[in-house]
Amino acid sequence: MKKITMILMSLLISVGAMAQEKIQSSTTLPTNGVPEFLYTMKSGNNNYVGTETKYKSEKKGIFAFYSQGGNKYKIYDYSSQKWLTYASKSSYSSGKGFVTTTVDSNSANSFYINNYNYYYYEISPLKSGGSNQNIYLNYYEGAGANNSISLGLWTDNGSKDAGSSWTFELFATPVKELNKLSNNKNK
Repeated sequence: MKKITMILMSLLISVGAMAQEKIQSSTTLPTNGVPEFLYTMKSGNNNYVGTETKYKSEKKGIFAFYSQGGNKYKIYDYSSQKWLTYASKSSYSSGKGFVTTTVDSNSANSFYINNYNYYYYEISPLKSGGSNQNIYLNYYEGAGANNSISLGLWTDNGSKDAGSSWTFELFATPVKELNKLSNNKNK
């Protein structure tokens, strides 16, 4: 009986670990089809990021990541068919509503994504010179204070504040459903 219990516990731990993923970069641009890897984003406080990074949205947002080299990624919000971006500055401060969106991939700014502990990530804006700053995407003052407001910034990293720690879950859906999403965006 003890052996069966140990096997079942091992299986449960394995299944739980499979929910979180290391992000993989897509290469198929949304204008050319469905990105290869689509993810939901969840903070260490168990708050899913919604469409256009708003907290209390109708559904979880679905995101694709496009490597720009050296831990820099452009992030595409597949749910809204827009790129995440922000106003590039030489430095940033904590606050709400930092992330904005654009339909133009060329005007979307890259984010610095640091994989600081296996499945756990921190996401930072890049300064206008291209380097990252130690400030992190976070629902500033907590998710409840950000009803329908996009992600903001906070100074504590993911090791200090669960709201600055992000995990990604692979969006698993039949290809038929992805094609339906893709066809709906062209209407």
